Amino acid sequence: MAISKERNEYRIAVENLRRFLRASKITYRDVGAAIGMSESGVKKVFGASDGSFQRLVEICRFAGLSLSDVLQENRMVDVAFTEKQQATLAADMSLFRLYWILAY
Repeated sequence: MAISKERNEYRIAVENLRRFLRASKITYRDVGAAIGMSESGVKKVFGASDGSFQRLVEICRFAGLSLSDVLQENRMVDVAFTEKQQATLAADMSLFRLYWILAY
């Protein structure tokens, strides 16, 4: 029973990390170069049904994330603001605080 939970957590982390890398336009080649692996080795990490959380930690560090950031289901959500929305949030700190509370 514990094995399936571990695999599930690994896949959740991998999928969230994959989404983040894709949104950040970071390639497997970039990841490999940063952590000392080949591009095909990185692909294997992302394609495995279970694997080393230590490798995920290395990839997370490179991406500026923590492992806890990618372990939670539905935690990673892409948010894009228009220029007008960004200006409004920057101009009104109370709106920015509300956004921060809701997002995190």
